[in-house]
Amino acid sequence: MPNARMAGGSSKAAKPKMKGNAGGVSPESAMKTEYCTQCGEPLAPGSYFCGACGAKVKKT
Repeated sequence: MPNARMAGGSSKAAKPKMKGNAGGVSPESAMKTEYCTQCGEPLAPGSYFCGACGAKVKKT
């Protein structure tokens, strides 16, 4: 009887391989996540307004 396995030999999905800084965020800024003082959502680096609630970001 023929083998029922699909070509490739594995039933697990392959994980994509990323090289370098695929996310575009430096490790330093990723560790210093700022949060909105109004709603508590994480702020995008360099943002002037919260992407969730629109509150103005207070730069320190």
